[in-house]
Amino acid sequence: MRFVLLVFITSIFSVSLLYAQKETLLFPVVKDGKYGYINIKGDIAISYMYDDAHYFFEGLAAIKQNNKYGFINSSNKIIVEPQFDTVKHFSEGVCAVGTFEQDKPLQWGYIDKKGIALNLHLPAIGYATNFSSNRAIVAEQGYADLFIISKQGNRYDLPTGLYCYEDERIQFSEGILRVQKNMGIGMFQIVYVDTNATLIPELNTNYGDMGDLVQGLITFYDNGKYGFLNNKGKVIINADFDTVCAFSEGLAMACTGRSSVDGASGFGQYGFIDKNGKWIINPQPLKCYPFQNGYARIEVNGKYGFMNTSGTVVVPAEYEAAYDFFRGLAYVKKEGHWEYINTTGNRVWWQSF
Repeated sequence: MRFVLLVFITSIFSVSLLYAQKETLLFPVVKDGKYGYINIKGDIAISYMYDDAHYFFEGLAAIKQNNKYGFINSSNKIIVEPQFDTVKHFSEGVCAVGTFEQDKPLQWGYIDKKGIALNLHLPAIGYATNFSSNRAIVAEQGYADLFIISKQGNRYDLPTGLYCYEDERIQFSEGILRVQKNMGIGMFQIVYVDTNATLIPELNTNYGDMGDLVQGLITFYDNGKYGFLNNKGKVIINADFDTVCAFSEGLAMACTGRSSVDGASGFGQYGFIDKNGKWIINPQPLKCYPFQNGYARIEVNGKYGFMNTSGTVVVPAEYEAAYDFFRGLAYVKKEGHWEYINTTGNRVWWQSF
């Protein structure tokens, strides 16, 4: 049975940004179809006993027993008895949980860390996200229109003509939500609302695409290039780059030199800029991803490795697949085996078949 690490990456980087507080350093592993946890050194901390196991968030991790999900703490004590058909993870003290009732579709709700359901006084919910900025995005059962709720049960409907799609990446970021404005005939414009679902006029621009507000800046696309705006819509970094990623750990990946021509010039060169648009790590002919835990994933000829904030490759690009570092370990694949490595590139655990 192959274990594929499901880090919520909306990217994994968004999770790391939102949950950067001190977390439980236990990591899910699988052997012979049963899941347990290792510590950061690779020692077994919780034996292989569960049918599924997720990462710890806010001190609790989802586990599966007898085809139902519940939650344990780092001492392997069951805090919330297994009773749910699907779960997300704890965020701002609550967690979205889903259950199937006979002859009914999946029904979502929210629980606190004691497993007590939040009484939100809402109709049946068929779609739900985690909370961020005391807001979650949900939809009524059988309806496509999404709306916003608070943990207190308040409902906020998007203004007429604004909408967003069901997507695990949809969430408030630094107090605002990226949505779309219907412009007719299949056209739309990116706009933003605040936690009361009120349109933010300063960000009502005509750029071709815009990203989430992350570390105070928003990516934008203009005339074939990317740059960054602040939360008032002011251009902070000019649109001079072929592609960019949101800021992470104070740096943003940026690419120059891409074209439609095959080869090095078509691939482009990747580096990292600061919030002034200054190159901190100069562009080079390898693909880079955002920094996590002080290390950025790189890709060279279809293989993956990692560089540090000085731009030095500290883990050679020798892995067939790789996830970003998360709480000190990275989950990578080499010669058909998945394994955890530490920041020095040493393997601390590997999956045997």
